[in-house]
Amino acid sequence: MHKEESFERLTSPGNLLELVPDKDGRLQGLSVSTMMAIVRALPAESAMPKSVELPRVNRDCGCGVSRKNRAAPVFFSAAEPYELALPEWLRQLGIFRTAAFFRDIVVEKGGLLVISFPIIAARNLILHTGGTMKQQVSAVMDFSGAFRAGAAADR
Repeated sequence: MHKEESFERLTSPGNLLELVPDKDGRLQGLSVSTMMAIVRALPAESAMPKSVELPRVNRDCGCGVSRKNRAAPVFFSAAEPYELALPEWLRQLGIFRTAAFFRDIVVEKGGLLVISFPIIAARNLILHTGGTMKQQVSAVMDFSGAFRAGAAADR
């Protein structure tokens, strides 16, 4: 269940940054693995730091596996962390996700609801017997009221 005041409604994304990988799979110039390491290193429930300490990746484990073998396991050496200054865009990051808001969603008998939006918030979802829902994307659906389907919706 959600509270309306939990969502800040934006009329447009303006100058906000949508965090999606570029054609090389990088997020604003950072590799996905570096971004994940940064997120893991961030202190819980405190202000965004200017830098973080990351574990050094040690691909030479001494186990006789070729460095060129990309399938070789990666080992971390906690004794040799390095400090990474966080880019300004990351320090000022405000995360948003576009959401579709509805009062009620009603799918009648013979009706088809196609879900092609990742976040849907509604008061109620009523799916009558014979109605169909088709999900095209991974979605989060948040209802502040009721979800009724089949016989419960037909009453």
